[in-house]
Amino acid sequence: MFRVCGTDLDIDALLAETSLVPEMSHRRDEPKLKGKPRGRKNERSGASFLVNLADFDHFETQKNGALVFLKVNRAAVQKIMAWPGVDSGCFDFGIWRREVPVQCDSFPAGLLKAAGNLGLDVELSQYPNEKEGEPTTPCTPIK
Repeated sequence: MFRVCGTDLDIDALLAETSLVPEMSHRRDEPKLKGKPRGRKNERSGASFLVNLADFDHFETQKNGALVFLKVNRAAVQKIMAWPGVDSGCFDFGIWRREVPVQCDSFPAGLLKAAGNLGLDVELSQYPNEKEGEPTTPCTPIK
Protein backbone atom coordinates (compact mmCIF):
# COMPACT_ATOMS: atom_id res chain seq x y z
CA MET A 1 0.00 0.00 0.00
CA PHE A 2 1.23 3.50 -0.85
CA ARG A 3 -0.07 6.05 1.67
CA VAL A 4 0.23 9.82 1.91
CA CYS A 5 -1.10 12.26 4.47
CA GLY A 6 -0.86 15.80 5.71
CA THR A 7 -2.31 18.08 8.34
CA ASP A 8 -3.09 20.82 5.81
CA LEU A 9 -3.57 18.55 2.80
CA ASP A 10 -6.52 19.24 0.49
CA ILE A 11 -6.99 15.58 -0.40
CA ASP A 12 -9.81 16.27 -2.85
CA ALA A 13 -7.63 18.64 -4.89
CA LEU A 14 -4.74 16.16 -4.88
CA LEU A 15 -6.95 13.24 -5.98
CA ALA A 16 -8.45 15.36 -8.76
CA GLU A 17 -4.96 15.97 -10.16
CA THR A 18 -3.40 12.51 -9.93
CA SER A 19 -3.69 9.62 -12.35
CA LEU A 20 -3.58 7.15 -9.45
CA VAL A 21 -6.90 5.88 -8.11
CA PRO A 22 -7.09 5.69 -4.31
CA GLU A 23 -8.17 2.56 -2.50
CA MET A 24 -9.44 4.84 0.27
CA SER A 25 -9.12 8.42 1.45
CA HIS A 26 -9.93 10.38 4.57
CA ARG A 27 -10.26 14.00 5.53
CA ARG A 28 -9.03 15.89 8.55
CA ASP A 29 -11.67 16.49 11.23
CA GLU A 30 -13.97 13.77 9.87
CA PRO A 31 -14.78 10.79 12.12
CA LYS A 32 -12.17 8.03 12.03
CA LEU A 33 -14.97 5.46 12.08
CA LYS A 34 -18.04 6.15 9.96
CA GLY A 35 -20.19 4.21 12.45
CA LYS A 36 -19.13 6.52 15.29
CA PRO A 37 -19.78 10.08 14.07
CA ARG A 38 -19.15 11.51 17.54
CA GLY A 39 -15.96 9.50 18.02
CA ARG A 40 -12.34 10.40 17.41
CA LYS A 41 -11.62 12.58 14.40
CA ASN A 42 -8.87 12.26 11.80
CA GLU A 43 -5.98 14.53 12.64
CA ARG A 44 -4.77 14.59 9.03
CA SER A 45 -6.12 14.07 5.53
CA GLY A 46 -4.73 11.32 3.38
CA ALA A 47 -5.15 8.55 0.85
CA SER A 48 -4.04 4.98 0.29
CA PHE A 49 -3.24 3.51 -3.11
CA LEU A 50 -3.09 -0.20 -3.86
CA VAL A 51 0.36 -1.14 -5.14
CA ASN A 52 -0.38 -4.76 -6.04
CA LEU A 53 -2.73 -7.59 -5.14
CA ALA A 54 -0.20 -9.86 -3.40
CA ASP A 55 -1.49 -11.35 -0.15
CA PHE A 56 0.23 -11.30 3.26
CA ASP A 57 1.96 -14.62 2.55
CA HIS A 58 3.58 -13.36 -0.67
CA PHE A 59 6.12 -10.84 0.63
CA GLU A 60 8.54 -11.37 -2.27
CA THR A 61 5.73 -10.64 -4.75
CA GLN A 62 4.82 -7.51 -2.79
CA LYS A 63 8.39 -6.24 -2.98
CA ASN A 64 8.72 -6.97 -6.70
CA GLY A 65 5.32 -5.38 -7.34
CA ALA A 66 6.30 -2.28 -5.40
CA LEU A 67 9.41 -1.80 -7.50
CA VAL A 68 7.37 -2.17 -10.70
CA PHE A 69 4.77 0.25 -9.30
CA LEU A 70 7.47 2.84 -8.62
CA LYS A 71 8.99 2.44 -12.08
CA VAL A 72 5.62 2.72 -13.85
CA ASN A 73 4.18 5.46 -11.63
CA ARG A 74 7.31 7.41 -10.71
CA ALA A 75 6.04 10.72 -12.11
CA ALA A 76 2.64 10.38 -10.38
CA VAL A 77 4.25 9.47 -7.04
CA GLN A 78 6.73 12.34 -7.39
CA LYS A 79 3.85 14.76 -8.08
CA ILE A 80 1.91 13.47 -5.06
CA MET A 81 4.91 13.73 -2.74
CA ALA A 82 5.55 17.32 -3.91
CA TRP A 83 1.88 18.31 -3.51
CA PRO A 84 1.27 21.21 -1.09
CA GLY A 85 0.25 19.89 2.30
CA VAL A 86 1.69 16.38 1.92
CA ASP A 87 3.66 15.83 5.12
CA SER A 88 4.68 12.23 4.52
CA GLY A 89 4.41 9.19 2.32
CA CYS A 90 4.96 5.53 3.00
CA PHE A 91 5.07 2.13 1.35
CA ASP A 92 3.46 -0.30 3.79
CA PHE A 93 4.04 -4.02 3.33
CA GLY A 94 1.69 -6.29 5.24
CA ILE A 95 2.79 -9.80 6.17
CA TRP A 96 1.68 -12.58 8.50
CA ARG A 97 3.58 -12.83 11.75
CA ARG A 98 5.37 -16.16 11.79
CA GLU A 99 5.87 -18.42 14.78
CA VAL A 100 9.66 -18.60 14.60
CA PRO A 101 12.38 -17.76 17.14
CA VAL A 102 13.62 -14.85 15.00
CA GLN A 103 11.69 -13.28 12.15
CA CYS A 104 13.93 -11.57 9.59
CA ASP A 105 12.43 -9.76 6.62
CA SER A 106 14.51 -7.60 4.31
CA PHE A 107 14.04 -5.18 1.45
CA PRO A 108 16.25 -5.04 -1.65
CA ALA A 109 18.50 -1.99 -1.93
CA GLY A 110 16.94 -1.05 -5.27
CA LEU A 111 13.49 -0.74 -3.72
CA LEU A 112 14.78 1.24 -0.75
CA LYS A 113 16.73 3.55 -3.04
CA ALA A 114 13.76 4.10 -5.38
CA ALA A 115 11.42 4.78 -2.45
CA GLY A 116 13.96 6.97 -0.64
CA ASN A 117 14.63 9.06 -3.74
CA LEU A 118 10.93 9.94 -3.78
CA GLY A 119 10.85 10.73 -0.06
CA LEU A 120 8.91 7.58 0.85
CA ASP A 121 9.33 5.69 4.10
CA VAL A 122 9.14 1.89 4.01
CA GLU A 123 7.09 0.14 6.67
CA LEU A 124 6.55 -3.52 7.49
CA SER A 125 3.26 -4.32 9.25
CA GLN A 126 2.97 -7.77 10.82
CA TYR A 127 -0.46 -9.25 11.43
CA PRO A 128 -1.55 -12.22 13.50
CA ASN A 129 -1.60 -15.31 11.32
CA GLU A 130 -4.89 -17.00 10.55
CA LYS A 131 -4.51 -19.29 13.55
CA GLU A 132 -4.18 -16.31 15.90
CA GLY A 133 -7.19 -14.45 14.53
CA GLU A 134 -8.35 -12.35 11.66
CA PRO A 135 -6.08 -9.56 10.41
CA THR A 136 -7.14 -6.01 11.05
CA THR A 137 -6.80 -2.85 9.01
CA PRO A 138 -3.41 -1.11 9.41
CA CYS A 139 -3.70 1.60 12.03
CA THR A 140 -0.16 2.86 12.38
CA PRO A 141 -0.10 6.54 11.43
CA ILE A 142 2.40 7.68 8.85
CA LYS A 143 5.18 9.62 10.54
